[in-house]
Amino acid sequence: MNSPTLYLSALVLLAAAFPSQLARIGMMLAGQPDTRRRPRAVVVQLWLPVTLTLVAGLAWYLSPVSGLATLPGHWWWYPLAVAVGLAAPWWEVGAAAAPALLRGRRVRRVRLTDRWPIGGGLVLVGALVAAVAEEVIFRGVGLHLLAGPLGWPVAVAVAVTAVVYGLNHLYFGLPAVAQKTLTGVAYGVLYVACGYSVWIPVLAHLTQNLVVLIWGRWCR
Repeated sequence: MNSPTLYLSALVLLAAAFPSQLARIGMMLAGQPDTRRRPRAVVVQLWLPVTLTLVAGLAWYLSPVSGLATLPGHWWWYPLAVAVGLAAPWWEVGAAAAPALLRGRRVRRVRLTDRWPIGGGLVLVGALVAAVAEEVIFRGVGLHLLAGPLGWPVAVAVAVTAVVYGLNHLYFGLPAVAQKTLTGVAYGVLYVACGYSVWIPVLAHLTQNLVVLIWGRWCR
């Protein structure tokens, strides 16, 4: 749709605000995959990427503006996005350890969440698809609408979309909200700085998810 109506922009934002949290609630109700019941495992592992993709597609279609067709102005944004994606798991670990360190406690190990099902090709595909869908929703549509038609200051738009992105990870626990909010700020800054091309934060997010999956399998 190609309407610049502000009410339509607001409606798209409200409709897309918390889709992944609802998807994770569905995963929670379904339970963790049982490898002895293959059909159930497939459904649970595909629930999040499929629902996120549907919401991202609808949000993009209904949005009067988006950053999906924009490419960054310089090639070096791509290696920079990969570098940010490689660094993201480490600052998230730092954010998780910070409360204990501030209380004077020594942190010996930070575990990945038990609610991230590690293993299998479906998990890899799901993690990559979810990364693309989340960036389309929160940066390509959400941040673009807030800073564009709705006229919010860019810094406020980056912060708000980062907080909403963090809240969409509430299923993984309160520490994950803070971690993902921090990462959401980084992805939002990347998006704005590269000229509103969603493919740069998408590349960073894909890299981060790959690192987390490899790390999770290695540390099991």
